[in-house]
Amino acid sequence: MGAQAGPTFEVADAARWATGRAARWLAPVVLAGGWLIAFAVAVAGDTQPCSAADPSVCGPSVPFAWASVALFATPILLWWMPLVGCVAGIGFAVFDLAADPVPAARVAFAVHGAVCLIAAAWLLTARRRQLVRASVVARPVMIEPGVTVPDPRAARRWSARTVVALLLVLVGALAQLRYRHDSLAVERHVAGADRVDVRVQRTDTDNDVITVQLPGNGGRAEIGVYDAGTYREGSSVPVLLDTAGPREWVRLVAEPPDVTPWLTAGLGAFALAALLASRDWAARSARRRLLESSMAGIDMFGQWEIGAKVTLRPAVNARAVASVRVVPPEQAGVLPGDDPWTDERAMRYGRWWRDEDTLAEHDRHDVTESGPTPFGSPWPVTVAGSLRDGGWVILLTETGVLLPTAPLRTRQPDDDLPPPGGPDDEWAAVEDPLSTLGDKDEDGAFDRPPGSVVETGWSGQLPPLPLVLRERGRNRLVGAAMALALVGAPVVVGLGLLQDWWQVLLVLLTGANVGLRGWARVVRGLWLEREELAVNSGFLVHRVPWARLHGVRRDEQALILAWEPNVMARVGPFDSRSFGSGSFGSGSFGARSFGARPFRADPAADGSTAERAGALLLRLRSLATAAGSPDGTAFTRPGSVWAVAAYYLLVAVAAAWLCHLH
Repeated sequence: MGAQAGPTFEVADAARWATGRAARWLAPVVLAGGWLIAFAVAVAGDTQPCSAADPSVCGPSVPFAWASVALFATPILLWWMPLVGCVAGIGFAVFDLAADPVPAARVAFAVHGAVCLIAAAWLLTARRRQLVRASVVARPVMIEPGVTVPDPRAARRWSARTVVALLLVLVGALAQLRYRHDSLAVERHVAGADRVDVRVQRTDTDNDVITVQLPGNGGRAEIGVYDAGTYREGSSVPVLLDTAGPREWVRLVAEPPDVTPWLTAGLGAFALAALLASRDWAARSARRRLLESSMAGIDMFGQWEIGAKVTLRPAVNARAVASVRVVPPEQAGVLPGDDPWTDERAMRYGRWWRDEDTLAEHDRHDVTESGPTPFGSPWPVTVAGSLRDGGWVILLTETGVLLPTAPLRTRQPDDDLPPPGGPDDEWAAVEDPLSTLGDKDEDGAFDRPPGSVVETGWSGQLPPLPLVLRERGRNRLVGAAMALALVGAPVVVGLGLLQDWWQVLLVLLTGANVGLRGWARVVRGLWLEREELAVNSGFLVHRVPWARLHGVRRDEQALILAWEPNVMARVGPFDSRSFGSGSFGSGSFGARSFGARPFRADPAADGSTAERAGALLLRLRSLATAAGSPDGTAFTRPGSVWAVAAYYLLVAVAAAWLCHLH
């Protein structure tokens, strides 16, 4: 059956069901904070100095390298997958009690493991409590003939998680190869080395490096140590010396070389890849299982949010008590019965966006402070499956079944935060522009769209198309300077100017963050063609047929574009010199942009750059709709930033390898 009339949650009962989950702050705040305290105590309590009589004190430990995966994964998993994070914390605590020679570390992580055990029991009890509370009104449901049942494979097999998991497998394999290479090299050196006593000539406590005098005419050698302050100048220390290679290999006997961090990094990458892949596997398995078996269901009301997310509420006017992400209806071939985005409503919305009409009463209250509701009023739905926080459910509507892509998440009153204030980044497209940028009347309903209408009409000759409108020149210049980090960071690493692995990682990550943002600044722009326009933010490119463009509004030196059904992008400010008296260049949108032609606007034209750019867009929209251009559908594809990111990943790996050779 689809959604049928049946016993629904009373508002109070639904609130009790939602609040039956464990508190959200438990794992990411209490347990993760406890992990930080335990780690700090363990480090502070490890005061035993390195010893040549017992090199294992500061030497590598393969078992600890394996256990370190659980150690460093615990705080991340506590935030991401609390129950799995608790298991990781308990597992490491058991290992630490059995193998750690530092008493303070054993006590600290034992206490943290005990707290994780209590928290895990709380999480499991809360899940059971929610299932019991839901069973009071739950009823058996079945899918009746005639209801559209999508193929469980409708969801993309190659999701973003799967792609990231594959990349992590590659990273893990490279780390394992690096570990194997370095460990074999260390074994060869140790096998061919002689143990000799050398004199400490100088200690560098700032960089933890000591300089020793080698026997004979060997000269001096610098050796990195854990704490240079523990070595006195003039004292004698035993070292392993191998002179068989092209250059001398010298290591302290008390501090054997440790290459196990590469082992830990590789195992960690494999573990994270397995967790990501398991989420996709769990989603596919749950979809098949729910469609093939009987289920317990509750009748509620669903409402669309951004990103194929459905909020669930016990009554039309009640607060949302849960949410679930589903396979997009157009992808699964299912559309809920109440789909208010008809052609008529889209036209009415467009007239309102262009200040040609007022928003209808029911439309105005679809975008009040209760939350973004870009797809209109709630529609009846039966929620069936494991009715608890973190459980897998399917949504049965009047016309079909919506399959989940993520587990059910219940909400508490403190989860209902006010809607965001709009995108921080110009050129970022967001859905539901009303709930983020619209102006409200005294009743809390949105009275008019953001900004003001573009009042200036385009007069004179139209520029040749296609045409590219670029961002302001100084913003692009700053972006070009930032993009140099994509070259500078790998060069600094590849030249061997950094010594510690954390410095290499920090420089490469900073270069990626700064450089990719700079590249996005350089390539931002509007691509205007006769049939459509494209908005390039660097990260994404939105291609919109002119017939699907609701309109253009001005907000100071920027423009706000809105297109069907509910997407908005703030673009600009544009380069005033290029628009007023210069030419529009090409190249922002890949190979197709090489055909863009230069255009020189009238330098004496009145109005600001944003006003004239808006007038040009509206003129092109008017001509396209009057000529009956094909409607088409707006769509989004990845921008050039992702290709640059792939290049940077390869260059960064090569630079890290060169750094190791140095």
